[in-house]
Formats: sequence, C-alpha cells, structure tokens
Amino acid sequence: MRAEIDRHDWAALPNAFGEPALALRAALYDLSAAGGAAGVDVEAAAGAAVDLAVQRIQRETNAPEAPAPCAPAAARCLVQGLGPGPGALRGYAYGQALELLVLMSSGGDYYSDGDGGCGAARDGLRAEVSRGFDAYATCLRQGADAAARCCAVNLILVSGLYDPRLRPDAARALRAAPSGAAPPDLLAAALAELERA
Repeated sequence: MRAEIDRHDWAALPNAFGEPALALRAALYDLSAAGGAAGVDVEAAAGAAVDLAVQRIQRETNAPEAPAPCAPAAARCLVQGLGPGPGALRGYAYGQALELLVLMSSGGDYYSDGDGGCGAARDGLRAEVSRGFDAYATCLRQGADAAARCCAVNLILVSGLYDPRLRPDAARALRAAPSGAAPPDLLAAALAELERA
C-alpha cells in the first residue's frame, strides 16, 4: 500500500476543500502503518490509530455532491492495501478499508448522469473501486468478519454496475456466497440490482 501511496502527486490532487491532498497522503500512511500491525495485542492498540486515519481519509475525500478529485487515488491505495503480501491491511484495518470504499463509492451523486464538473473523478473512483473485485469476492467467501462481508457484497455490486464485463462474475460471486456469509435480503437485493442493470 505504501508503494501505491508514493506513486501519486498528492500536492497536485485537490481534496474535498480544493486544497492539495497532502493531509490525505499522511492519513493513508497512518492507516497503512496501523493496519499492518500483526498480533492481537498490537492490533488492539492500533485500533484508535486506524479510526483516526479513517476519519481523516473521509474528511479529505467526501465532497457533498461528488467525489473529491483525490478520491480515485485514495481508492486505488485502499484497494492495494486489500491485496496479499507485505504491507497488506489486516483485521480491523482491512474491514475499515472496505467500509471506506463503500462510503466513497456510494455517497453523493456518484451514480447519476449529471456531471456537476466532477465526472472524471466519479468515473475514476468507480474504476478504482472495481479493481478490487477479486479481493471483495474472496472476502465474501472467506472473511471472518460479518461487517466486512456485507461491505464486500456492496463493493461487488458497485463493481458489477460500473463494469459490464464484471457483471456476470459479480452475479456468480453473490450466488456462490456461503450460507450465512451475508444477510439473504442483502444478497437478493444486490442480485436484483445487477439483473436490472
């Protein structure tokens, strides 16, 4: 995740307030550091740091009507943190990253055809969220945390709605969810929305 954070020119990306997104970069670093903690005691101690980082990320990316221009880059970093390997988010931080992606991809006017001057950020955000499809499907099948699995359902839906090529895989992933992985009404509603798309 840290390598992905370093790839972006945060000073050139406006946050929700039209300022350079340097505070967003710092918050993503903090989430990466706290979220990579190993061991139960370390993770429990890092929970407050994760919460603070998440609040800061939300503040920087959450514009009232559409995603801030920095939101696609932030989503790309969060998706990178969901992958396997060194620097991957774990436990509580993993679930919080999923929740952030849900909030970022479902708030505001993201799904309307109206632009409002933020169409590129909206489309970029959808594209970046869709890149995490495999991680969401894995979480739905194998995730230990119920809230994270519910987030995975929503993110699978977002991915399938945005990218028609993912739509069959999204429907298949939702149908193949293990019994009890997510509330049946949530799965049914997501499948119905995919079928209407």
